[in-house]
Amino acid sequence: ALNYQRLSSRDWVLQTSTLDSKPFLAVDRKISTRWTTDRAQVPGDFYQIDLGKTETVTRLRLLVGKSKNDFPRRFTVHFSMDGRQWELLNPKMTPVLLNWTGETLLEGSGDLDFIFPAVAMRYLKITQTGQDPEYYWSIHELELYRNGNKS
Repeated sequence: ALNYQRLSSRDWVLQTSTLDSKPFLAVDRKISTRWTTDRAQVPGDFYQIDLGKTETVTRLRLLVGKSKNDFPRRFTVHFSMDGRQWELLNPKMTPVLLNWTGETLLEGSGDLDFIFPAVAMRYLKITQTGQDPEYYWSIHELELYRNGNKS
């Protein structure tokens, strides 16, 4: 079986499209706290991470905790080595959950879990491309993993 090793968020530098939004609350290992846009979802909102060094990433989880309806309605994920040239990760991503249509959840918790071929990156950026007239975009926990099979 594949096993995954969670990356430490200790040295991450976080940036979001919304000011004063406390992005660290999405990586504090507490499902009870969250980063949120604090307003209805609009295209262009983003959550960006500088991992502090190059990491080989193979899994991304976005957990919505109690905010079941606050998953991003539609989004892209990009990665970069330098924070300037970005490459789309979406085509490489396969959702672990079968209830993700690519733009909305059919049912379930709202959590998103993607496993993809390991890719070296220093920066990761999630951009909201959909919208919702009512619900916020919230991330209770964002988790990145590398393959845990290598010593």
